[in-house]
Amino acid sequence: MAFEHVMAAIASRSPAFTSAYAAGKVTYIGRVTENEDISHVVFRVDGDVAGAPLSLVDVMSIKGYQGSLRFLLTAEIDQFAMLMERAAAQMKQLPGAPPTRQ
Repeated sequence: MAFEHVMAAIASRSPAFTSAYAAGKVTYIGRVTENEDISHVVFRVDGDVAGAPLSLVDVMSIKGYQGSLRFLLTAEIDQFAMLMERAAAQMKQLPGAPPTRQ
């Protein structure tokens, strides 16, 4: 699994990722293999935001699935999605809530 291949795949699917990382220099630091299906890629982004220097180290978790790579959600994103689902369910129960579309 080449880091450049993974980053190119992400950039092709996410305009937000591309714009956020385009101004910076992305450096592959390493990979930690958890098991035969899951790896964690560690990388650094160096650049500047509004003239202020920025150096960020991040980890991207990847899982092999049916011959392709899938990115695993972080716990924060997973929890946020769960909270949004709960909030939507609660709003449906409020008096005067708009009807649900079918």
